[in-house]
Amino acid sequence: AVVSTQSGHYGRGYEGDEESPDASKNSVQKRAIADLITNAVKVSPLFSAIFGGGAFIYGIVNGQQQLAQLKEINQKLDKLQQSVDELSVRVKSLQVGQEWNEGAVLYANDVQRL
Repeated sequence: AVVSTQSGHYGRGYEGDEESPDASKNSVQKRAIADLITNAVKVSPLFSAIFGGGAFIYGIVNGQQQLAQLKEINQKLDKLQQSVDELSVRVKSLQVGQEWNEGAVLYANDVQRL
């Protein structure tokens, strides 16, 4: 028969106030689970802080690696920019030389006509 026990739990028991062995096991298991959940709730901020700190540290280390890679890329871009600047100066020099050459040819043609 289903009876109410002294602890307030309902379970399948014998006639009277005594609990059956199965009901007693279930009650102990339920109490253990409740205690485990209570303790887990108490320490969850600690785990959160530890694992959150781990993610923070991983982010710093990963950020340092990315920063080193970005610095290397910037150095390569600076070298490339310097090469472009040198090429630009050479092209301007070539244009000036070409303009001077065209002017000299036109002057020589004018001299020949005279």
